[in-house]
Amino acid sequence: MTVHGFFAPTPRGLEGVLRRELADLGARRVEQVAGGVRFEGPLALGFEACLWLRTASRVLVHLARVEAPDADGLYAAVRALPWEGHVDPATTFAVRTTARRSPLDHLGYATLRIKDAIVDRVRAVRGRRPSVDRDDPDVPVAVHLAGRVAHVYVDLSRGSLHRRGYRADPGPAPLAPHVAAGLVALAGFDPARPDLEDPCCGGGTIAVEACLWALDGAPGLFRAQAPALAWPPADRATFERIAAAARARFDRARAERRFVLRGFDVSAGAVARARDVAARAGLADHLTFERRGVDELAADDGVARVVTNPPYGKRLAGGGPAELAHLVARLRRVRPAARLFLLLPEDAVDTVAGDAAVRAKVRNGPIRCRFVELTPPGRTEAGAPSSPEDAGGRRPARDADLEAFARRVQKRDAHLRKWARRRGVEAYRVYDADVPAFAFCIERYGDHVAVWEYAPPPSIPEAKAAARRRAALERLPSLLSVPREHVVFKTRRPVAGGRLAAQAARAPRPFVVREGPFRFLVDLDAHLDTGLFLDHRGTRAHLCEVARGKRFLNLFCYTGSATVAAACGGAARTVSVDLSRTYLAVLEENLRRCGAAGPRHALVRADVMDFVASLPAGPDRFDLVFVDPPTFSASKKMASSFEVERDHVRLLGALVPALAPGGRIYFAAHKRGFRLDRAGLEAVGLSVEEWTGRFAQPDFPLKKGKPPPHRLFVLARTGGRGGARR
Repeated sequence: MTVHGFFAPTPRGLEGVLRRELADLGARRVEQVAGGVRFEGPLALGFEACLWLRTASRVLVHLARVEAPDADGLYAAVRALPWEGHVDPATTFAVRTTARRSPLDHLGYATLRIKDAIVDRVRAVRGRRPSVDRDDPDVPVAVHLAGRVAHVYVDLSRGSLHRRGYRADPGPAPLAPHVAAGLVALAGFDPARPDLEDPCCGGGTIAVEACLWALDGAPGLFRAQAPALAWPPADRATFERIAAAARARFDRARAERRFVLRGFDVSAGAVARARDVAARAGLADHLTFERRGVDELAADDGVARVVTNPPYGKRLAGGGPAELAHLVARLRRVRPAARLFLLLPEDAVDTVAGDAAVRAKVRNGPIRCRFVELTPPGRTEAGAPSSPEDAGGRRPARDADLEAFARRVQKRDAHLRKWARRRGVEAYRVYDADVPAFAFCIERYGDHVAVWEYAPPPSIPEAKAAARRRAALERLPSLLSVPREHVVFKTRRPVAGGRLAAQAARAPRPFVVREGPFRFLVDLDAHLDTGLFLDHRGTRAHLCEVARGKRFLNLFCYTGSATVAAACGGAARTVSVDLSRTYLAVLEENLRRCGAAGPRHALVRADVMDFVASLPAGPDRFDLVFVDPPTFSASKKMASSFEVERDHVRLLGALVPALAPGGRIYFAAHKRGFRLDRAGLEAVGLSVEEWTGRFAQPDFPLKKGKPPPHRLFVLARTGGRGGARR
């Protein structure tokens, strides 16, 4: 019997619950780590894990640990693995990549290289290549890049286990089922003596997960997707035997057990969704959901355990901590003898439940939360925290560090505000990790402030980083004299689609900022970036100066701030190219605000590489071209991926026929350690001059030993009139 190594990821804070689940399943060598649990066992144990684990998000079978110093090294190491034994040419596969502190800058490019390695290996050995199916692959491959090492897995669960299959319409801001199951376990729920109520049930997920557990129901039974049975080592008969035994246990418990768990919600729509879920899961005889607000609950000292995710964000009209605190106070009045377990946003815990014992730090989707217990008056639970640090690390950051941070922010803002007022600038960077203890980037946009947090090093405990974060965000409104609700916190962790995970629950709130003669639409809430790259402010001013009467092309135009600058400078014609319909809509609005909308300013939705390949070499050529590409880009709408270091010669060379005599290409590169291929550019007929730092701004000073925010090059046709000089 072959013993496999497995890894089951889980949301942070639930690792201990998952470890106990795996021990109960009979897993060997169970090891809890940050973000999941490693374990060993036969493949049959992996199938049981796919069916029975309540708090895991996936079940991954470990194939290999390989070196991944760079993209080429990763490709070579992955290709050396025996993929012909894992991926049949007749089946489909897909690659999902995650990373932590990897030297490979972009996951998309790493994923592409891994896919190529698998295809090339299978084709070389089997004579045919397997196909890629990103949506529903037969054999999903997962790779985690950890530093200079890659761990390679097959995703046995074939998708996320939190997609149970019993929810048709999850409703607004739903609680993920595996998180709900973890909260039920952390609250000490005993499936042999079910005693749970959820007074803010939403779609009913907490009560449903508790009921499933009490009825011996395997959560994986409801999933539409079977595990990766097309993976050659898998045995369909073994899985079907295990699944049949799980169904029999569930049916027997539903027939024999007699109990009812209750849920309430003020929303009729939420109650309807909860009842639908109960019916779909076959739990209607053991769950009851009613439409009642907290104030309408009958005072009931017999309720022993309340577990709830009270409404906040999208689910709470008015949405603030004060309203949430009021709701929790009402709940304590109607359930005075119960142990109350609440999932609260991290930044609201002290306001809403300052006397709470923190049982775990948990993420509710993108929102950092604390799962807290409010014990009845006079009762002290064993293990309750006795100090702020025990209660989840809520001790404030050292005063000296905080005061140094506060002084730096105030001093920089006072200095830059005078400069900005003289220049008519409303958006500028105030602070960039100037005090090591507070690793933030802070930008002001009028009376709005965007705060990004840099990931702390592994040596900094999460509790300490969280305390610094809270201390900084508490002080910023007064330091910068802005309303508290105008401070938007973000992280430097982009997710699919370019959206910001930490702000996914916030609706877009666009507004306009001024930059000299320009007006730009920005949005601090909807995306990781704001819609305006402040480090290009000087370049925009230069383009405005030189654009009069010129034909201007903007590639990878984003929200088109460079196009606005050229249009305001009197460009005879502008063409802006991007694949995003959203960005082009913002550009159209920006042009309208500066009075430059119209047929002279064309907006083209296209893959840039396809667009430049189709440019004619006729008389209607461009005098100025601005190219500010992403470091890496891949989309279903693109013929192939784009990687700036690999493809910049091909891109810029394709522009040569479309460049007017004396014309210039302004090429910006943001990739760390970017290496310009001067020889390649000269071979395609372009001369190069580096202009990095020429337009340095007071809020982006060039510092010795610190790389500039971007490098800027100006290119001209070899022998063309004017060269690359100003």
